[in-house]
Amino acid sequence: MSALAGGIADPGAYNTDIKKLIARASRTSNSTSTTTEQSVLELDSIPVKSGRSYVIEVPQCHVSGGAADVVAIRIRHTTDDSTPTTSSTELRYEQTTIRTGTPDEPIALTHPYFPSSDVNLSLLLTVARAAGTAANALMVGASTKPIQILVWDMGTDPGDTGISL
Repeated sequence: MSALAGGIADPGAYNTDIKKLIARASRTSNSTSTTTEQSVLELDSIPVKSGRSYVIEVPQCHVSGGAADVVAIRIRHTTDDSTPTTSSTELRYEQTTIRTGTPDEPIALTHPYFPSSDVNLSLLLTVARAAGTAANALMVGASTKPIQILVWDMGTDPGDTGISL
């Protein structure tokens, strides 16, 4: 489609392939303290389209645990309009080690997503103590340290044009 229709700008032809925030969830309170995987924040029924590229992001958040414990965050998902749980398919996993003397450690997660069909994507952010025995793990939330899930539409998927070596 041309950006100009009969010499008049067509706004529908602009901005179809720029980064756009299409869904977000935010929490400003601490998660439940846990040694096993615990649900923290859910974002349901995000319509995503085949042929588009997306980025799922958990911007810097903060986790807490005992000194030398390893704390993990995960994004789990479903694409069938069901509610994701701690046993749903894992999209991404990140972990950090709690340093002695720090109240919490920053951690972030980013995951590209290229759906092969049009679906409603539902996401679940979880936290767990992945290793160690010093203390329970939790995700710290406050107005100055929000826990967030962001979903960005990055535009048309150019396809995998890389070369495996």
